[in-house]
Amino acid sequence: AMLLLGCGQSTSPDASATTGVSVAQSAARPPSPRPTISIVSPGEDFATNADSIVVTVSFEAWGDLQDIDLFMNGTLVRTQPNSPSVKSGTKDFVVNLSGLPDQILTFQAQGYQGNRIAGLRGESALTHVVLDRTPPGVTVTSPVNGLISLNSGTVRAMIALTDQFSGIAAADVHLMLDTTDVSADL
Repeated sequence: AMLLLGCGQSTSPDASATTGVSVAQSAARPPSPRPTISIVSPGEDFATNADSIVVTVSFEAWGDLQDIDLFMNGTLVRTQPNSPSVKSGTKDFVVNLSGLPDQILTFQAQGYQGNRIAGLRGESALTHVVLDRTPPGVTVTSPVNGLISLNSGTVRAMIALTDQFSGIAAADVHLMLDTTDVSADL
């Protein structure tokens, strides 16, 4: 924006002086839009037990996008600089998860158009990832105590699968008789 100040003095016919101040302001150029930032991978509520994860961030900017930051649980994980000539694209961030316990991780990406001080920051929506290192539980509910009578003919086996943190999407069940897999015989 440009601000012009003018100060003048005029003399009136009665010899008294009047002073006037005039202000002219040019139309300010609207600020450039903030960059558009989004996390495209992993998806919301993705579950993993891996020691690392790749977070892919998509960006689009009207001007020069300087940096893209990735935050995990509110803490800066990594900053990737961007070439001023690249206005849109993706950046991959490899995040180390080794040593972390079961938890919900919250990721957010931020991108800065121009200098950070200019304040033109775009932010992604929060993306939640389930870090689940505890294996699911398997409980035989029938026959009780695993006891069967060999004289009963058909034996009906029932099991319960549980996972306290991320749930169970699918399961492969194998029936073992001593050390032999007899699942195919069912």
